[in-house]
Amino acid sequence: MKKKKVKDKIKAVGRVTTTLTNVLTGETRVKKSHNIPLNYQFSALSRWMAGENNEGYNAIPPPSQIEYGSGSGTPAVTDTGPFTPISGSLTNLSYVQANTPASGTTTFTFQTPAGVITTQVTEAFLRDTSGNGFAHTMYGAPFTPSSSENVTTQWQITYGT
Repeated sequence: MKKKKVKDKIKAVGRVTTTLTNVLTGETRVKKSHNIPLNYQFSALSRWMAGENNEGYNAIPPPSQIEYGSGSGTPAVTDTGPFTPISGSLTNLSYVQANTPASGTTTFTFQTPAGVITTQVTEAFLRDTSGNGFAHTMYGAPFTPSSSENVTTQWQITYGT
């Protein structure tokens, strides 16, 4: 009898939806992309599953910051930040929701007030407060927020095989 080999690998699928909302008119523009999960994301997941502490001394923090960039390139699993960070664009997590825990999906939401980012955005980088990268995305079509547009990004990550 042949032994069956297990070939399933855990992967992280990320969908990134950025909505620009004009605070004066209420009009919205939506930009979507997919991310490249970074090596640190799988390291953190492995450590959490092994029961390592997520609080206190030597904690393994979850993703909690986004930084936008205006660079170009192809994201790689070894990235440590955006190719060209936009000054002042680092935004802390607004809220997180485990919307479908049974399938391993979590949505991280970041809200940047109008006027903070007013230069062309080509990329976004998801990281923890220590700067460890979880994911990197390049937008298919660059966009430039106006000074009257809030920028809200929902970064949805689903773990699966």
